[in-house]
Amino acid sequence: MDVVIEIIGTLFSWIGKMFYTIYIWLTHQGIVNKKRKKIFIFGMPHSSKSTIMKFLIKYLDLNYKTHRDPKNNPKGVKVIRSFIIEENFPLQTPKDEFTQVHFEYNDKDGKLINKLYMYEIAGEDVLKFDPTDKEHDNIPIELVKFFKESQAIMIMASSKPEREDEAEIIRDFIESLLEQNIKKPICFVLTKYDLIEKDYQNPVEASKAIYPGAIKLLLSYNNSEVLAFSVGIVENEEIIEDKSKKYILNILKWIEGI
Repeated sequence: MDVVIEIIGTLFSWIGKMFYTIYIWLTHQGIVNKKRKKIFIFGMPHSSKSTIMKFLIKYLDLNYKTHRDPKNNPKGVKVIRSFIIEENFPLQTPKDEFTQVHFEYNDKDGKLINKLYMYEIAGEDVLKFDPTDKEHDNIPIELVKFFKESQAIMIMASSKPEREDEAEIIRDFIESLLEQNIKKPICFVLTKYDLIEKDYQNPVEASKAIYPGAIKLLLSYNNSEVLAFSVGIVENEEIIEDKSKKYILNILKWIEGI
């Protein structure tokens, strides 16, 4: 009898794993949950990951009917509140802290447009996804699962890299994605674009100059996009004139095309 129970348990476990695998495949193919979009964000420390998330959420909150889901995502709602209330830049996310932020935005009639899932995560922890990182094998299971289930990847890269190896780390991360033969859209966002905008004709040209190896690889992948982001005019860490809207609209257009 015990053997029969063990066999049945193993069978149900196998069936569960099979259905989960099929579900993930269907999700990646866009067959189910077309409006439920999980976006994995990769970026070095100080690459504006939290800043972009803040301005995106703030724009959606001002222009759409939004639902934050405080019952099921209380930690994420606290992050959203801080983004909405704070007028300037969000605080840097502490290492080893990560919070899933999900919210939906609807049209004026209440019809769902998209439900977005992202992680507020420190750059030091995102770097664990770099295959050469010493902690690559110690990525929290929650983040590994989210990465695998994500429908798209955003790579944030500062126009003024702080580390001399930033360009190479991002290049190698992109190569690792392509080696996995992923089918997900990848968006490279050149942040703090206002600092170098006058020197280049467009974000692609600027990105090629600052991150040549990464962009060369990225543009060899036919499901890729290069965008820019800037908050506007900043003095002493205070936003004097907010010019983020046009950049957020481009990012939002990309998200809605996933």
